[in-house]
Amino acid sequence: LTINTNQLLSENSKQQVKVFRDSSELQTHLALAIQNAKKEICDLTWKRKISTGYNVGKAKKAHSFYDDSISEISKEIKYREVFVFNDIRRFRRFEKRLSENPEGYSCRHYSDHKIPRLQFVIIDDYEVIFFACSESSLLCSIKGNNITKIFKPYFEEIWKYGNKLIEGPKVFNNEIDKISKKFETE
Repeated sequence: LTINTNQLLSENSKQQVKVFRDSSELQTHLALAIQNAKKEICDLTWKRKISTGYNVGKAKKAHSFYDDSISEISKEIKYREVFVFNDIRRFRRFEKRLSENPEGYSCRHYSDHKIPRLQFVIIDDYEVIFFACSESSLLCSIKGNNITKIFKPYFEEIWKYGNKLIEGPKVFNNEIDKISKKFETE
């Protein structure tokens, strides 16, 4: 299947691109998109640095809404998440998912390599929501079947080679214990 640039752009016109003012607006949009998902969510939670102000004010409220949406939807549909545990807050978030034991949730991880990581979430093979990979990154959502044809294969490659933590009902405790030991002193 060959798609030329004009075809890609025409199917993802400006009406399909939404730019967010800040991470709170993005996370609120993401939470709503998660709640409305019908098939599958692919989530790369691995950017190098968690933003300052991550858990205060309106950012805290938006993040809680996003987190609660994951908890609920992963009981109903497939939710695959990839982490890099370079911050205790990410490990705490993973532990929460583990304790909830949602049927549709699966998770893999990578060691903290020093490469830039684009963070995004794919909703139902139709929308890609981009988180910042740096402080100057554009926060946006792009809807359309063709855009996911770029990012879904990338996610699948990342998923394929990630270290397994949870695969549906199966939990890989040895791998989780290795990560847990990293954070024992924090």
